[in-house]
Amino acid sequence: MRMAIKRMVHRNFRTIQETMHFLNENMLCNLDESIYGVKRVEIDFSQCDYVEPYHLAPLACVLHEYLEAGFNIDVLGLNARLQKYFDETGFFEFCEGKYVNAAFPDPKDKNTLPLWRIMPGAHNVYPQLAEGFFETNGLTGRDLQPLNSALGEMMNNVFDHSECKIPGYTVTQFHPNRKLLHTCVCDLGCTIPKSVNDYLTSQGLPSISSAAALDKAMEKNFSSYTQPHNRGLGLDNLVSIVRALKGRFLLVSGSSACIMEHEEEVLLDMQSNFPGTMVVITLNTDHLEVKEEEQTDDLHIF
Repeated sequence: MRMAIKRMVHRNFRTIQETMHFLNENMLCNLDESIYGVKRVEIDFSQCDYVEPYHLAPLACVLHEYLEAGFNIDVLGLNARLQKYFDETGFFEFCEGKYVNAAFPDPKDKNTLPLWRIMPGAHNVYPQLAEGFFETNGLTGRDLQPLNSALGEMMNNVFDHSECKIPGYTVTQFHPNRKLLHTCVCDLGCTIPKSVNDYLTSQGLPSISSAAALDKAMEKNFSSYTQPHNRGLGLDNLVSIVRALKGRFLLVSGSSACIMEHEEEVLLDMQSNFPGTMVVITLNTDHLEVKEEEQTDDLHIF
């Protein structure tokens, strides 16, 4: 009788390569059902001290497929810090299957917007809500319009992937001591290199390497050619926002990754192919402008 339980061991990953390898090896499509006969997953965090949004959002995408397939998920080995973080981000509720709720999650901490399943239609509202939340909480008095614009661009990218299996997940967190605002958007849809090469092929042009395709996707207005409904916008817009705020940009899609920081750009060939796209931005809040006082009729949900 098969009684083995699928166990994932989440460590303190030192590089994006290690993170992507962990995610890739634990995809549902790689599960050997001849070994794991019980529909249960255990995630062991006993070798992990901390988790950031860029760990949580892609992990939620991976676990979503297990939940959809009827698996139960248990979270083990948490220290007090992770226990608090998973409570504030809504990760426990997610693992209990409450991700099906399309409503925006109720924040439990003034510096954290919880894990949210990106829903069609609502994805256009979420960036505005994120802007208002941080302007009235952890970043009172600062202009969060750059975050609004960046999130809008990141979420448009999710819905530009017509083959996306699930809408994707996002989580945003402000670290007041470090003056850094992290936000991550992740999906398991058609990768950017594939989208770029599909477009090039349609124009009678030769295909290019995964890394070159990722680099090309960030050329000014290039994504407007591959996605006509999004004309005038693109990943270059997102990069400009990050650079203006002296931040950090990370893009992982397929077998390639791009890291931008301090005007430097590094393209990586990944050893593990991530079957989706993850975009992470880190904004230095010291460079956010002071918000001017004005009368508004902004939408308030939080």
